[in-house]
Amino acid sequence: MSLRFWVSLISLMLITGCGVTANIASLLGKTPLATVSPGPTVSVDNTLDLSALTPATGKSPFTFEVVNGDATISGSTLTPGTTPGDVLVKITDGDGTETFIKIPVTASLDISPKQLTLSTNSSYTYTANHGVPPYTFSATGGTITTGGVFTPDGSLNPATVTITDSLANSVSINITVNPALSSSLNHGVIAANNSATLTGSGGVPGYSYSLVSGPGSIGASTGTYTSAGGTGTVTLRVTDSLGNTFDRTLTVNPVLAASPASARLLTSTLSSFSATGGVPPYTYTMGVGSTGTISLMTGSYTAPNTASADTVIITDSLGNTATSLVDVVTSVSLAVNRSSMPPGVAVTFTASNGFPPYTYSIVSGGGSIDAISGVYSASTSGSKTIAVTDSLSMTSQMTITVYEPLAGNAFAVGIGDTATVTYTGGVPPVSASILSGAGSVSGLTFTAPGTAGTTTLRLTDSDGNVADTIATITPPPSFTSFSVNSPFTSANVSVTMVGANYDSWCLRLNVNSTDGCTWQTGPLPTSLDITRPQKLYKDPKSYYAFLKRGNSIAAASDHKIFNSKFPLGSPWAAFDPKYVFAHGTDLWVYDAATPSVRKFDKHGNVLFTIGEFGSFKGMINPLKGLASDSAGNLYVGDNVNRRVQKFSPTGAWLMQIPATPVGSTENGYFNDMREVAVDSAGNVYVADGRHIIQKFNSVGEWQANIGSSGTGDGQFINIEDIKIDSAGNIFVADTGNHRVQKIGPSGTFLMKFGSNGTGNGQFSGLKDLFLDSSGDILVLDESGLQRFSSTGTWLSKQVLLTSPTSFPVYVSSFTIDSEGTLVVADSNLMGIVKFDGALNPTPLVRRISNDDGHFYILQKISVDASQNIWVAESHNHRIQQFDNNGDFLMKVGSNGTGDGQFQYPGAIAVTNDGSFFVADNGNRIQKFDAAGNWQRTYPIGMKATALALDSAGQLYFTSTGSKIRRLNPDTGVVTEAFDTAGTPDSGFFSPAGISIDSSNNFYIASDYHVLKFSPTGTFLFSSGGWGSTSGKFSQVLGDAAVSPNGDIIAADQGGVAHIFSSTGAFKATISSSGLGRKVNSPRGIAVDSAGNIYISDSTRNQVLKFSPAGVQLFD
Repeated sequence: MSLRFWVSLISLMLITGCGVTANIASLLGKTPLATVSPGPTVSVDNTLDLSALTPATGKSPFTFEVVNGDATISGSTLTPGTTPGDVLVKITDGDGTETFIKIPVTASLDISPKQLTLSTNSSYTYTANHGVPPYTFSATGGTITTGGVFTPDGSLNPATVTITDSLANSVSINITVNPALSSSLNHGVIAANNSATLTGSGGVPGYSYSLVSGPGSIGASTGTYTSAGGTGTVTLRVTDSLGNTFDRTLTVNPVLAASPASARLLTSTLSSFSATGGVPPYTYTMGVGSTGTISLMTGSYTAPNTASADTVIITDSLGNTATSLVDVVTSVSLAVNRSSMPPGVAVTFTASNGFPPYTYSIVSGGGSIDAISGVYSASTSGSKTIAVTDSLSMTSQMTITVYEPLAGNAFAVGIGDTATVTYTGGVPPVSASILSGAGSVSGLTFTAPGTAGTTTLRLTDSDGNVADTIATITPPPSFTSFSVNSPFTSANVSVTMVGANYDSWCLRLNVNSTDGCTWQTGPLPTSLDITRPQKLYKDPKSYYAFLKRGNSIAAASDHKIFNSKFPLGSPWAAFDPKYVFAHGTDLWVYDAATPSVRKFDKHGNVLFTIGEFGSFKGMINPLKGLASDSAGNLYVGDNVNRRVQKFSPTGAWLMQIPATPVGSTENGYFNDMREVAVDSAGNVYVADGRHIIQKFNSVGEWQANIGSSGTGDGQFINIEDIKIDSAGNIFVADTGNHRVQKIGPSGTFLMKFGSNGTGNGQFSGLKDLFLDSSGDILVLDESGLQRFSSTGTWLSKQVLLTSPTSFPVYVSSFTIDSEGTLVVADSNLMGIVKFDGALNPTPLVRRISNDDGHFYILQKISVDASQNIWVAESHNHRIQQFDNNGDFLMKVGSNGTGDGQFQYPGAIAVTNDGSFFVADNGNRIQKFDAAGNWQRTYPIGMKATALALDSAGQLYFTSTGSKIRRLNPDTGVVTEAFDTAGTPDSGFFSPAGISIDSSNNFYIASDYHVLKFSPTGTFLFSSGGWGSTSGKFSQVLGDAAVSPNGDIIAADQGGVAHIFSSTGAFKATISSSGLGRKVNSPRGIAVDSAGNIYISDSTRNQVLKFSPAGVQLFD
């Protein structure tokens, strides 16, 4: 054989391997020697185009034939079979030349492993098998590396992994992505006697369970954990099929227990149960048969009121239970065979209930007791407290009384009166009986016989002990004498009070009633403090004294004017008459300043005074309406106290309507009373703010309501007055409807007259009514006094009344007495004025006048070097001088514009030699010598409002504007001293007062402050300021003055007055607003050399005197 053959054979063997040796050998005898070449690798899933494998030197046409292997050829296309392996293909060209190609055929491309489930937190490596390398990897729902490592993207969406070989064969696997591996416990906390189950979730099932740390054990496949009695924190682990792990902790608490485990409690007491261990929250319930109660959530237990054996059941959130046994017992109690006893008698205390044995002891009061038997005795009287203590330290106490021997108290009682028999000691109850003498006894109430003498009474206590006492029957209490004596030089007046047969006494100012009396025993008084709660006036006062024995009371009274030297002015200066009502020729007058009702005779003499500010019977706050019945009894509408009070003609309190006053809109009660009237039968009519009139019978029982609110006939708006004629017809001042209505006795409308206006027969501000003896109707309104006939026909009108000195009379109320005299109350100026038929006036009580020592509109005041007091009164156009004791010395001036005359003088300044300067409204200042003789007039071209002299005799004055001006008395030249404008606290008003101290410093009352300036006008400091606290003023200042010690005194125009130190610091209040007001409208302030303070009050027309400390003085 040739060399070519062997070479071909060896080559074929190298290419095909020994597996094809036999096949090649079988061909050797049939075909020429051919070349075997390697072909491309394909998989069973591919076809191969053999035409691309033909030899380049071969000659067409080519034929193809599978020599060996699992494949078929169609044309030039090779299709592998299903069996992998090498396929030998023979190619024959057109010349018959044969070529052999070995085609490796692999199995189908595959992926491993076949992991179809992953979790979001796991990665996995996939590998390619078979196919034709090299491979490429791709994925959805995650990322994959070139090495086949797949990582999910964290979502739970399905994922795929795809492998593609070099022939574009691909294979994919669909992957389910589960959540990350986790676990759950059916209980996060358990007790040591409980189990818990751990359950895996997410990851790749199946799961296995293990105990990482802590006591106990867990089922590897079930996940059930048991603690085996241990407590604390346990770590449990779940592992999924891919080896992922997840740990969870479990808290194991101690076994549930009740606290307290058992209890012994008293009946009806409160206790509290709680739990430890187990798994909160806890609930609390009572066991079957228990009678106590317990709060489901808090464990607050209330024991029953009877003994009981209770069970408290505590349940935790896992249903574990614990119990507490409660023994409920009644508390120990204590009894004694008697609750009171005399000294030296033994009693036995006996304990029961609770938990014996008992121990007895003394808590207080002394004595001795057997600790075991409870036998007790005491040698002294008083309250004794004994205690018993049981074995559980529960205690009970009891108090008994050891009485002194029974003894009766001798007493005195008036003839025919009753008295209560009193005693000491003994064992109650005590009764009394008559042993000898006259009278009768019921219980301990003794009724004296009708004659004087003695009665022996026997007292018997519950132990049968007896004691006798003497009742002395005397005449009833009586006064020997009672008087209040002058002079009245302080707030305490001197009293002479002598009486007999009394046990206690009471002394009152202006209140003729024992309601509110502070009954006192001991010596009768020799003085009485008459300072009212709000003010002290120089006015008439009534003093009522009472002596009491048993239920018998003797009364006496005295009536005096508080006639001290100070305040300077008329004793009626502060008189404020609001209502006047005539009975016969006597007059009842309501004085709102006090407040009180004064009774005058027809000559103006005060007979007595009743009423003071307050709410006790006989007191007034304030009065709204006066009326008198045919017997002369007085009826007072007491508005704030919501009642009508009835007084006898002598001022004794009799009754009130209603009996128990309260604020109410029900029938029989009052809401804003307006007026009171009484008919001939004694029926009482009261108008109130509900626009109705209520009718009461003579004993105060409500009868009917008359009228209603409205504008129709028989309706009213703001009733101002009511009067009743002899036939019982009611005349009503219907102010809001500007008319007078007449209503019949039964409440039926009869007639009306009047309308809104100021013409004849018209009304503007109706005030008062009066029915005269002829039947005419007199009506007072703001425009004057009008007279109408009984049928309402207009007759006449008096527009203005004048006093004897031609002062106008401002009528607030009027009446006509039994002599036909018109009597007018003028609360503004005059007081009480009578007018005859021709309207000729006669003053009865004069608030203001031009008499010596009386004033009419006070202005500034001054004190000279001799301590004389100088007073400027503008409306009497004069200056008055008083000595330091308040005695009148002289008066200077008269009304006019001539030298020595004045037009409303307002300011005064006095020199060291007694000469003085006066400023009036005539834009001038006049100078007078010490005797009051005119010396010189200084025209200043403006009104000076305040004057002051410095040590050099220069005169300074204030006027409109902020400038302080200087007048040289020698030359008459006026210059500007300084200007207060722009200084701190100077305010917006012109200065109202000026004072100069011994160092020539200036004190200016400006706005709400006192400003201090140096002699050259330099501002130094200010005091005061607006406000209602200490040292503050609520209104603009009226004046200011400086004391010799440097104190500064200032008062505003509303009545507030303060004292400041020389440095401007607040020191004291002289007069405050409200109830503390002593000054109403201060205009001038002056200080004497002793530091006493004088204040002029322009409203009350008084000059008041105060000590340097601000205490009111009266001498």
